[in-house]
Amino acid sequence: MLALIRDSNTNSAACRIEGINYVTWRFHIQQKPTWRAELAEAEKIRDEVWRDHALEMVKSAMPKNWVAAMTYLERKYPSEFSLRTVVRNLNSTDSPIGDKIDEEQLRRYASLMNSFQRENEARAPAQTPALPSQESAAA
Repeated sequence: MLALIRDSNTNSAACRIEGINYVTWRFHIQQKPTWRAELAEAEKIRDEVWRDHALEMVKSAMPKNWVAAMTYLERKYPSEFSLRTVVRNLNSTDSPIGDKIDEEQLRRYASLMNSFQRENEARAPAQTPALPSQESAAA
């Protein structure tokens, strides 16, 4: 599994290739810290492969498409090539807001979200048109 992931397969594709149920795979990963660490390393390697591949694609498109070159320059060197100021907090320390909002407010918010969900579910059948059958779509 890990070799397949390192070779740039997604986790679900690796499961299909190995004939392993994805839910079973995730269960084992959650239960075994050593597997979890090995998976994280394999995913890191895969992401580096994908990154390199994406850069190769952008580079090969540059001679034919100025947008590819400009996108690269804007993303890589925003202070020089971006049309607007870009602020990226690479050292984000996002923290939960549960301790900053009182419990009553969180309960009101949860209640409101539940009521929105019920309203949306009640409207969903009326708003969702029936899809054509395969026979009528082929005709």
